[in-house]
Amino acid sequence: MLLVTSLNAALAALNATGANQTALSAVIPAHTVSGFSSGADMAVDHFVAYSSVTKGVGVAAGAPYGCAILENAETNCGKYSLRVWNGAVKKFWSYTDQKAQKGVIDPTSNMKGAPVYLYAGTQDTQVAMPVMKSTQTYFEHYGVNLQTKFDIGSGHAWVIDQQQWGNQCSFYGFPYINYCNFDLAGDMLRHLGVVKQTKVTWSKERVYRVDQSKYKPAGVSNINSISMATGAFVYVPAKCRRSPGSCGIHVVYHGCGQSESYLQKKYVHESGYNGYAEANDLIVLFPQSMNNPKLQNAGCWDWLGTYGAGPKFDEQGGSQLVTVMNMLKDIQNIATGGSPASQDDDESSR
Repeated sequence: MLLVTSLNAALAALNATGANQTALSAVIPAHTVSGFSSGADMAVDHFVAYSSVTKGVGVAAGAPYGCAILENAETNCGKYSLRVWNGAVKKFWSYTDQKAQKGVIDPTSNMKGAPVYLYAGTQDTQVAMPVMKSTQTYFEHYGVNLQTKFDIGSGHAWVIDQQQWGNQCSFYGFPYINYCNFDLAGDMLRHLGVVKQTKVTWSKERVYRVDQSKYKPAGVSNINSISMATGAFVYVPAKCRRSPGSCGIHVVYHGCGQSESYLQKKYVHESGYNGYAEANDLIVLFPQSMNNPKLQNAGCWDWLGTYGAGPKFDEQGGSQLVTVMNMLKDIQNIATGGSPASQDDDESSR
């Protein structure tokens, strides 16, 4: 949801890289998902569209499913206007129910009882508190197991509890990771039911690069055309490297300007997930968007249908969602293959 113009100047386009479709399992494994900003919107779309296999969602600064139908949605899904939002959530429910009836997303009954975690900073000027409360209202309608955290004085940012890195809590600006002495990743993962043990020391040697281009949908010749990078990342704990089928799976969608193109692996390393993954045998997949110079998306995920994912962007046919589901279908091979990602490209900025 970030304004894209301030980020576009920060990045040159990636070179296009083609790849063949990989052979995939037909089964998407059960998993949970979370995200921040445009990644939060993507996580919401992911959860609602694939609720039969997505067992919970964490949303930090994200709008309800269907928000893209609002006029001037890129602005209004963050900035709250009573004129625009009056009656909007009812429209989103109708939009969701119609898609479920058409069979382009899973039945909404799957959401009943599922854990949903919502975070909003009191100083966030990009995704207004009333927008997040509308997201709360949206999910309450479907009977989810809801937990909210709306009392931290953070700006528009992913929040961490490690003081050695990140902007001050109320700051708004790149790289949209703020120190607030609050463990957002841990609080979220606990509510989603995927961690019980406290975080432990984790190894950067267990961050592996994924050839994301192998998983693009049929008919897409170049993954960059759908505003996704050639590569993604996965954190695989030691036990899961040996026996991935015994481990849980969590998907993390970064926000605008937080992909490898902008931060190298800082978001993968510093967002707080990996210590919990190591302690709780949890495989964490970090899909990567990219800056598409033709579409000027500033590395944001396509929750609007304007950045390459196509008109089915929030359905099971959306090309970005399909790419992620294809990776999940192959997660056991992803978890046991490949080599550790380079560890030295972002350490100078610590």
